[in-house]
Amino acid sequence: MIRRYLFMAFALVLAVGLPFVGCKKKDNPTTPEAPVATFTMTSTKTATPAGTATFTKTNTPAATTTFTFTASATPTLTNSSTPAATSTFTFTLTPVPTSTPTDTLTPTNTATSTPVGLCANLINSCDSLTANGTWSGSNATRTLSASHVTQGSNSIDVNITTGAGWNQDILNWTGFSPFMWDGNVQLQADVYVDANLVTGNGASYATMELRADSTSQGIYSHDAIALNQPLVPGPQTLAWNLDYSQGGILPGSPLTELYFILNSDKANTGHIFIDNIRLVYNCATPPPVYPVWNFEANKQLWATTAGTLSWLAGGYNASAGTLDLNQAFTVGGSTDMSFTMDGGFNNGIMPFDFTGRSIRCRVKAPASVIGDGTPQGLIFIQSNGWADFDTSAPTNLVADTWTLVDWTPIVLTSGSDSTKVQKVGVRVQMNVDGTTRGTGDILIDQVEVY
Repeated sequence: MIRRYLFMAFALVLAVGLPFVGCKKKDNPTTPEAPVATFTMTSTKTATPAGTATFTKTNTPAATTTFTFTASATPTLTNSSTPAATSTFTFTLTPVPTSTPTDTLTPTNTATSTPVGLCANLINSCDSLTANGTWSGSNATRTLSASHVTQGSNSIDVNITTGAGWNQDILNWTGFSPFMWDGNVQLQADVYVDANLVTGNGASYATMELRADSTSQGIYSHDAIALNQPLVPGPQTLAWNLDYSQGGILPGSPLTELYFILNSDKANTGHIFIDNIRLVYNCATPPPVYPVWNFEANKQLWATTAGTLSWLAGGYNASAGTLDLNQAFTVGGSTDMSFTMDGGFNNGIMPFDFTGRSIRCRVKAPASVIGDGTPQGLIFIQSNGWADFDTSAPTNLVADTWTLVDWTPIVLTSGSDSTKVQKVGVRVQMNVDGTTRGTGDILIDQVEVY
């Protein structure tokens, strides 16, 4: 009889579709688990600055929950004439997670290149109107100002009083050092621009052009050496990428004048404040620093062993100035004009390394000085605490003509140390041929190491 009741209970279970132990229930569990978060960490590695870790959060579906059902039949027996039984079934649902979710941080290192660091060399503080050179330009006035200063104590207030669409006569710079910019990648300056210069009278554009002269190449026509920079009202840093392909000046050529040119479709007037002018180069490959003496504004600390040495306006290739030696010459006599390396050039950071370099200059001697002889010009250097002295081969000077004296390459035979050159100079010597020499001015210009 018992077996009959159990059979009936089993049939009832099958009829209503109740699950037995081990059945897996997937639809809508009574208490669903929260979604499991899996974190993937992606790290981007850079050399400088320190790497930045980027975390990506990915939500995955909730863990699958398996419910275990336990069915127990509790028969209740009732004695009657027609035996009947009522079976009561009790089900216990026990959720059993099939997995234990875990938050996982997976680092992925991706190497990215970092631009080479840039370094800057301040070449004009704008703290005075004669800092590292002089300024000119008839279409503007230039005064010191305490406004819009980004370094030091002052800026230069360029008040453009005469407007022009191509205004190249507002901020012209001469007498600056260094003169050769090879190895540098940018010229930067901090400026503040009046809104009227940019948008006044309906102007649709305004840019600042950077152009230069190089009189040693016979180029003094405002040749482009960089791409122009757009102007906006207010403060900004202008960064001209140096690009000599824009004009005819060759990389490494000595620059004798620099022009900051305002270019616009309207001839507006107003103020530009400029400060903190610097040359920018790759820190890993600093530019070489070689001297050039163009005597654009002064004697540049040159001295002489005889006669009187002064600065004279005009010079080789119509440059702004030249070195003028006035002396009474005699047959067989000679005079040296020289520059002491540790005496002031490049703020006294000397001596220079001339290894693998050449040096040249231009010398002009009037016929009245030459007389009936054959004067010569040569270049000399000293090193090793002045103990060693070497000269180039002499070059005959042609009367009233700029004569090139070129020592290429520099060859030292006296034991001089080419890495520690302390003095460079030009010697003018009067040979013993002929009988007459005169008094007058011998001019020296464009002494340059290259």
